[in-house]
Amino acid sequence: MYVTGLYYRALQNTALNSPEQQRIVKEQGEYLDRRDACGQDVHCIMRVEKARHKELIALTRSLEKNLPDEEIVHWTHGRVFPGRNGKAQSLGQRVMAGFDLYPLPHVTFADGSTLFWGFLQGDGSVQSLAITDAKGHLQLLGTADGLLLAGTGEGKLQQAHLNLFVRDAKMLERYLPAVRAWAAADVLGFNQQCPGKDSDRCASALRAPLPIKAYALDCNGHGQGQVQVQRCPLNLPALQNMLSPGLFWQ
Repeated sequence: MYVTGLYYRALQNTALNSPEQQRIVKEQGEYLDRRDACGQDVHCIMRVEKARHKELIALTRSLEKNLPDEEIVHWTHGRVFPGRNGKAQSLGQRVMAGFDLYPLPHVTFADGSTLFWGFLQGDGSVQSLAITDAKGHLQLLGTADGLLLAGTGEGKLQQAHLNLFVRDAKMLERYLPAVRAWAAADVLGFNQQCPGKDSDRCASALRAPLPIKAYALDCNGHGQGQVQVQRCPLNLPALQNMLSPGLFWQ
């Protein structure tokens, strides 16, 4: 990953507008000044870029956060949900299949909550997401199918699915703005500069009919000895605010 990508990853991994994030922004500005001072000296530019790349690699490793695997297993134990073929499958297995990636891209928000996401190696259209609170405890799970690069037209979006799973319906209200912004970034392929040159695309994605549904994991939707989560739908709350798809890079 080049300097720009590592820089955005570092911003993702720190709380918005936190002192740590502001320090990273300041250091990036200083790096750009050093690079510009090289003028047309290619060897100087390469030396400065290599040094910054090394700094950002070390920073990225120090900022890595871990997915709460044990909590995911506990949340999804004994629960099934229809797969792409309509047949019931283990929710836990489906969720973990979408995290077949290391390190997982993630974004930390101003309140300390973190949104993790990933995909199945060999099939990027099979994705999962999870949100933890500031203490690292699981608050929301999600699975996405066919959403990546679906665009903003109704055609592909009608075939896509983004299913959210919570134990506390209040967490759906709290985190839906983040999920919707992530989904908007997903349909565009992530790495959008908004605000910036991609602002119109981001706005279009946020207005698109994103295929989001939500379900309660603490209900009694039993069937054939298992909890059939599709029997426990939740209404999506009205969005109180919007986040930018430009937060999400991978």
